[in-house]
Amino acid sequence: MGSKQKRVLPVKPRNSACHTCKVSSEKIHDCAKNHHGSSGSVEVIGLVEEFRAPEKYSCYYLEYVADGDSTTADAILCNVR
Repeated sequence: MGSKQKRVLPVKPRNSACHTCKVSSEKIHDCAKNHHGSSGSVEVIGLVEEFRAPEKYSCYYLEYVADGDSTTADAILCNVR
């Protein structure tokens, strides 16, 4: 929940590495790696995924506040309908 707005803020950590994979030969484990792209694409991919989530829950976003990064805004507009 956002402390001031009292609304749910979506959070899903993204990791491009897994410590267990690096230090162990254990094949079966709860792998923390859930991102397979550049570090610069983490924000874009995460926000596109979150803007698609309301389809699952029958809700929608009223506002999107950004820092002016046109890459992220364009990705949301192109990938979410």
